[in-house]
Amino acid sequence: MATLIVGPDNHRILCPRPLLGYHSEFFDAALYGSFSAAHSGEVQMPDEDVKDIMVFINWIYSGTVIITDENEVTKYWLLGERLLSPRFANEVMYSIFNKFLRVHAEPKFCENCYAGTIPGCKLRQFARDLITFNPPALPQGQDVNFCAFLAANVVSAQAAHEWWEIIRKGGDLVLDVCTRGSFTHLPGHLYRPTPCAPVNHHRYLLPITTRPIEEFLEGRSRTTLH
Repeated sequence: MATLIVGPDNHRILCPRPLLGYHSEFFDAALYGSFSAAHSGEVQMPDEDVKDIMVFINWIYSGTVIITDENEVTKYWLLGERLLSPRFANEVMYSIFNKFLRVHAEPKFCENCYAGTIPGCKLRQFARDLITFNPPALPQGQDVNFCAFLAANVVSAQAAHEWWEIIRKGGDLVLDVCTRGSFTHLPGHLYRPTPCAPVNHHRYLLPITTRPIEEFLEGRSRTTLH
């Protein structure tokens, strides 16, 4: 067993070493590499939140990411990035696909996708494509086709205001959207599959890079393989 010592209060969480290593290259390096945790079995995680780590541990056991607050979904994708756990990040991404399958992109969600992430990451790509697939902001002018489009894709006045605030602030989100499409114009191909459609999932999922489970069950050191 390994002990995760989490947060400023040093909350202790137990989990089998092979499962941690198999699902996370962070834990693989810590528990099967040359760090002291490989000998002590204790991994210090002072900057992580106990609740977040428990979501990860519960996923290891159940295969399900339980997200009680949908506004925090991007936070768990970022957790998967920090733990170098592509399987976990991908499971969170499936939750995101389900959330936005039939609704507009949300301003706060898209801002969160760009907060704490690097240019070109999968989460940013998804947010950008979701916006350009179904532009959320209110139109300028009296374009009949665009008005018909909006009638079938209602955006609240509050959401429209939030989008215009994002546009006014500028930054990477605005740059990415405006180099691929627009916040305010009717997309040129309304009948293409949404980014949330299964045919497009591969565009936003991370490659699996963790070692095979057999190597952990055999107790093989990471340093002998890499």
